[in-house]
Amino acid sequence: MDIKLLLKSYISTRPGVPWDKLTSELSAVLAELAEANEVPLGQDKDLTGKSLEIRVAVLLRSAGFAIVRGRPGMEDLVASAPADNPLQRPLVIEVKSDRKPTIQRQDLRQLDDWVFDLSQEDVARKHGLGGQIDPLAIATDGFMTTKKRHPTPHKGVLIFNAPIGVPFDQRPALPLSDDLHAFAVKRGFCLVPLASLIRDVAAIGGDIARRHQFWKTWQETEGLLS
Repeated sequence: MDIKLLLKSYISTRPGVPWDKLTSELSAVLAELAEANEVPLGQDKDLTGKSLEIRVAVLLRSAGFAIVRGRPGMEDLVASAPADNPLQRPLVIEVKSDRKPTIQRQDLRQLDDWVFDLSQEDVARKHGLGGQIDPLAIATDGFMTTKKRHPTPHKGVLIFNAPIGVPFDQRPALPLSDDLHAFAVKRGFCLVPLASLIRDVAAIGGDIARRHQFWKTWQETEGLLS
């Protein structure tokens, strides 16, 4: 597919459209083509931003998981398990990249906000779960409750590509500080290097048992995926 020819043709059909609106439309078209594998995204080691997000969505869909776009300006993706998987808790996925081999605190805090919101933890912290006042939930800021669980529990996952531009086999071990590790574990977040995602999806193939194990591992991991 000749991308330049395609873009020129598209622009010619939109005379008088403001440039900012046109570029937004073109970005959406290119994203759709990329998700359909009609246009290349580039080398995995170099991916950032929307290209990286699309690559992650394509990988997870190829593994058999239902992927939807997150809310505008909020989480990047939400993944659901196949109907035959016993672990149905959805994944709230943030996709990040960095030129340094590190995870940023603000990335984890942002993910925490989306998980908090989608899991309706504000309901648990204020009232417990079940619709009536729960004094234990109020006294412990929601960490203990006489009720059973959050109304819509979600699991937080951070997928990161860092340091960008460096081949996967030459990347240093991720220096995750003790306090960030503790934060991730406390929140139950699974931190996944892009190289691990690519490797594990390739290992699934069409094997249903491996797909279930992949999902189970992400659901159970708290901290950095080994």
